[in-house]
Amino acid sequence: MAKTNRKKSSSQSSGRKKKKKNGRGIFRKLLLALILLVVIAAVAWFFRDAFGAFSDQVRHRISETRQKLPTVTITPPAASPGTAGSPASAPPPRVQEQLIGRIVEVVDGDTIKIASGDTVFPLHIYGIDAPEVLQEYGTVARDILRDKVLDGEAEIQVITRRDGTRYGRVRYDGRDIAAEMVRGGHAWYDRSNARNEQSLADAEDAARRTKQGIWSVKNPTPPWEFRSRNH
Repeated sequence: MAKTNRKKSSSQSSGRKKKKKNGRGIFRKLLLALILLVVIAAVAWFFRDAFGAFSDQVRHRISETRQKLPTVTITPPAASPGTAGSPASAPPPRVQEQLIGRIVEVVDGDTIKIASGDTVFPLHIYGIDAPEVLQEYGTVARDILRDKVLDGEAEIQVITRRDGTRYGRVRYDGRDIAAEMVRGGHAWYDRSNARNEQSLADAEDAARRTKQGIWSVKNPTPPWEFRSRNH
């Protein structure tokens, strides 16, 4: 009986020791896990600060580089008045204004001089390109335009392009002078400076079909080609 009691006591003591060892093992594991979490958090915090400082340095360098870069301004090339052979070169209109002006001079078949108030200024008729004076049919076109408008008062819509060149829609006695010049075969429709003007395109087609004016000869020389050969 005594032996049995001693065995039970020994077994109970052994069980208590195992529980203590298991408890200590769990505590150590929890402690190690906590330490590991602290280390991971510290490393993450360190790298976050380091990366943030690096990002700030990169942004600062980019900002300094941008400030040192030169500013480049691209200015579109200015087109010569009435250069119908280069549609892409014509700068867009900048200002439009309406005025009543007296036509005091006809320079050629598409250029006039307007007196408005105390100002006299040259004006290219919008939408047309007439033969140059030194070109075949040039003086004819000039004289026809002179007969139409000289010394008369016209309603003019002035279009000033970015290069400072002035064009104008000219209406004299209610008539569109540009359309009349093209329809009579006295000028070409200037597509480079007056895009999408269907009335002028139709007028030129009609003049070609009926062989009016410049179209009465085979293959008339366009004024823009004449200018390129003689300048």
